[in-house]
Amino acid sequence: MDKIMEDKNDENLDLEEQWDRLKTTAYETAGDILAMLKVAFRNVHERIYIQTRHGADLFNASHFKAKTRTTRYLVREMLFADDAALVAHNAADIQLLVDVFARAAAQFSPKINIKKIECLFQPVKLLSPPPRPESIMVNQEPLLQSTDFTYLGSTVSNTARIDKEIRNRIGKASAAFGKLQHRLWKNKHASIRAKCKVYTAVVLSSFLYGAEVWTIYRSQVKKLQTTCLHDETAERHHEHQMDR
Repeated sequence: MDKIMEDKNDENLDLEEQWDRLKTTAYETAGDILAMLKVAFRNVHERIYIQTRHGADLFNASHFKAKTRTTRYLVREMLFADDAALVAHNAADIQLLVDVFARAAAQFSPKINIKKIECLFQPVKLLSPPPRPESIMVNQEPLLQSTDFTYLGSTVSNTARIDKEIRNRIGKASAAFGKLQHRLWKNKHASIRAKCKVYTAVVLSSFLYGAEVWTIYRSQVKKLQTTCLHDETAERHHEHQMDR
């Protein structure tokens, strides 16, 4: 019995040691990436400005053009874990950012996977004729030009619209709703309160993921509301059938 307890304690110690090593490795990796970015962009000033204002009407652009009550933020790289998105106003600036990033990566040894890197060009509609995307190179290899890609679970489009993202969100929410059709929604032993809690936690969370940063139009709001109404109507129809 003592031997079993000793083995169990040794196993627990091994798990704790593995967890400590894992945390240390994660911190070292994050530190290496931050250090690499600091070295890469040490003498680089190319970036974009984002002007924001607290308490402003998002649909009134004049609020963000005011010289007072607004704050300007400089954005160059958006880092999450080991993924980074570089942003700039033109092709020359983004090429410079990519070049210094690649040189720093060579010094710090993280490997750049060319096949996983995509470029997205968002043209200014007011320019006539509108500019065309230019090739961006990494180590003499051109990067893939995309019209949209997924970053941190959300779809980023070259038109800055969220139509595809809304379709994806509706699809994911519908899939989550459908998986619980027989197990929960049609289960007459489950209470309405329990169903509402699951609906909020599972379906709505999938449906509205990233909604805080959406720039949404009335037609898109109507589409979202129609989808919610359809789900609610379907649920009430099932409840009515069970009551009968």
